[in-house]
Amino acid sequence: MGEKKRKIVFMGTSEFAVPILTRLNQCHEVVLVVASPDKPAGRKQILTPPPVKVLAQELGLPVEQPVKLRGNENFLNRLNEISPELIVVVAYGKILPAEIINLPEHGCVNVHGSILPKYRGPSPIQTAILNGDKETGVSFILMDLGMDTGDIIESHSLEITADDNFNTLSGKLSTLAADKICPIVDGYIKGELNLEVQEDDDATYCYKMTEELGKIQWSLSARAIANRVRAISEKVGVYGFYDKKRLSIIEADFIDSACPEDKAELPVGTVLMGIETETNQKIICVKCGKGRLILKKVQLEGRQPMEIKDFINGQQKFVGSVLT
Repeated sequence: MGEKKRKIVFMGTSEFAVPILTRLNQCHEVVLVVASPDKPAGRKQILTPPPVKVLAQELGLPVEQPVKLRGNENFLNRLNEISPELIVVVAYGKILPAEIINLPEHGCVNVHGSILPKYRGPSPIQTAILNGDKETGVSFILMDLGMDTGDIIESHSLEITADDNFNTLSGKLSTLAADKICPIVDGYIKGELNLEVQEDDDATYCYKMTEELGKIQWSLSARAIANRVRAISEKVGVYGFYDKKRLSIIEADFIDSACPEDKAELPVGTVLMGIETETNQKIICVKCGKGRLILKKVQLEGRQPMEIKDFINGQQKFVGSVLT
């Protein structure tokens, strides 16, 4: 005889939540999906549904998209009518008021993309990459009124590889959470799991990534700039300026040593051509405060993204220029 299917409301918006909803719908009865409203997207600003709504419609699940939660009597009445045993919240994007957190019999479980209490806040995945962390994970917590402060039901860790960027790491963490969601929900509702109170003294915080963070300061280390590219180039953009035009760095690596062509008097931001010792291939690197940023894929303002070898073919003055 299989496990009893629980009545669950799922609240989520972004791609990160999609595999988790898929798995949860297989083991429990998802009676309602709540997502953020459709938003204009792309150059033509076409009204576009969030990924969770798209999946919910494919699965034939009812969807609500309230503009606000606090003081929304119609939405609160809908939840009371459904009377869910549990609400699961994954990358929803809105703060839940007390009347929603306290509504289900077993409360609200949140899936967070870090090993709490590390990186409480809205950007744990980007921050882990930005800081050069070697490990991260997902935490399942029982929500309270604080920001990611609830008791920990379970946490599961994984390695951050040197090649990971936001998209790859987000995908790995989402898959990890999806693999764990059903047994965790079952064990939690049955009272079989021991919850752990978070130690506030150990807490660290992360914040919304803004466009200002994307402007490169070439006096930083190449490692720090490369981490920034991996962390936020997809969502925010990482850029400098070449010939008074914005040059976005889409893919990059770093070396701690200098290019042979480097000279002490050259300013940071100078573009140099070097040779990769292992492959004997030409590389285009930028002098930084420490080390060199190896450019792999860039996008000049008004142009399409290009591999660096193709870019320099059309920009004869690029090598030797100084990026700002």
